[in-house]
Amino acid sequence: MTSDRGIRWGFLPFSQPLSGAKEAQSLLDLARYLDETAFDGIFFVDHFFLEGDRYLAEPRDVDKPYQLECYTTLASFAAVTRRIRVGPLVTPVALRHPSFIAKMATTIDVFSNGRLILPLGTGWNPREYTSFSFQFDEKFSVRYAKLIEGAEILRALWTTDGPVTYRGTHYRLEAAPFYPKPVQKPHPPIWFGGSGSKALDAVARLGNGWSPAAPHYNAVTPEVYRRGLATILEKAAAYGRNPEEIERGFLLNTTISESRSEAWRLAAANQLRADWKNTPLEQMRESGVLAVGDPEDCIAHVQRYVDAGVRYVIVCPIPMTVDAAWKMAKLYAEKVIPHVKIRA
Repeated sequence: MTSDRGIRWGFLPFSQPLSGAKEAQSLLDLARYLDETAFDGIFFVDHFFLEGDRYLAEPRDVDKPYQLECYTTLASFAAVTRRIRVGPLVTPVALRHPSFIAKMATTIDVFSNGRLILPLGTGWNPREYTSFSFQFDEKFSVRYAKLIEGAEILRALWTTDGPVTYRGTHYRLEAAPFYPKPVQKPHPPIWFGGSGSKALDAVARLGNGWSPAAPHYNAVTPEVYRRGLATILEKAAAYGRNPEEIERGFLLNTTISESRSEAWRLAAANQLRADWKNTPLEQMRESGVLAVGDPEDCIAHVQRYVDAGVRYVIVCPIPMTVDAAWKMAKLYAEKVIPHVKIRA
């Protein structure tokens, strides 16, 4: 079943360390469970690897950053589900040529009968690129330009009936044929994250959805979200678009338990990250990084964002283990989702 309140729910099972077939099968079982409950989507991170201190789980092996490939994982999710959407969160355009992204995304959209969502980003982790001899552009302006050109190429390949020629600063196509086309028309939804001015403009001009990630930034409070959304809707109208067609998403980490004290104990895993180790958990909660506590606490936390305009809530369970993902998915499905509503 799906929510009938106009709020959609996604789940990001980071699930680290995920190193063997047993954990992978449990992750597929989780996708089946989400498909049978009130969730609307399952997402997966798109990285070659992350530094060990970003895997927020114990025990962990910081010298062996386990990371499954995103698009083959999404294809596996799509194969074992019937209803929920699947998508990366997020795909850094500069890590692959946009043509490869277009082909992989189309293939999943075809096999899933139109269930792909494609959030895109600029990329941010230099080691992930340089370790494998990929070019990492230090200037954000260059990575942003590649993001925009990549989104334009995706839309052109997906919607043009005939060869595509594209001549940008960073990417070029010369009479490139692209078939089959995706199932979704005019094309699978493209989302952007971020809360800066460039990100907001990208959503307004090219995006079908906005999903800033509070865990990646200093703060995305409900008021920050409300202001960002207002800017997007105003700009979209100025670009001649229908603002109501833009999905209003939000990603946050969550630690939920029947016991409030147990939830706060488990939430300490957030402080395993080097850039958060000196941040009090209370500050993480107030800045939007973390929804923590018992079901009533998490209902109240998410409700603040829904009141600010969020309509697609994506939760990432902390600690990042398969066991934690299962427990928290069930608590959200049974005790949080039914109680968060759009209020007049």
